[in-house]
Amino acid sequence: YQAHTRGFFEEVSITEKSIVFLNNRKRTNPINGSVTSEQWNVCIGLVDKIDLKSISQLTAPSNLRKIDRVPFAHLSIIKNGDTIKSSDFDHKNPPKELKELVDLIISIKEN
Repeated sequence: YQAHTRGFFEEVSITEKSIVFLNNRKRTNPINGSVTSEQWNVCIGLVDKIDLKSISQLTAPSNLRKIDRVPFAHLSIIKNGDTIKSSDFDHKNPPKELKELVDLIISIKEN
């Protein structure tokens, strides 16, 4: 998950065992954490519910990012060696098809 504007940058990467949080474009000083097997299983279950072929075409519920009110965000999913990137959306306000997964990622990062 990545969100950014001119003065803000946030990237969260989750794998089966870990979470890495970056808050600068140079990608220095990562903050590392762990992911429980329960959190990972929930992530995988949510990814499996998403039609990955269409995530680049999903419509965002709001467009505040276009007038610099909130950061741009997108979600990238790596599955079977392929990276699938969603359409852009407002930070913390993804298309409904991605909402549960994005909310989970943000909650893991914040805890």
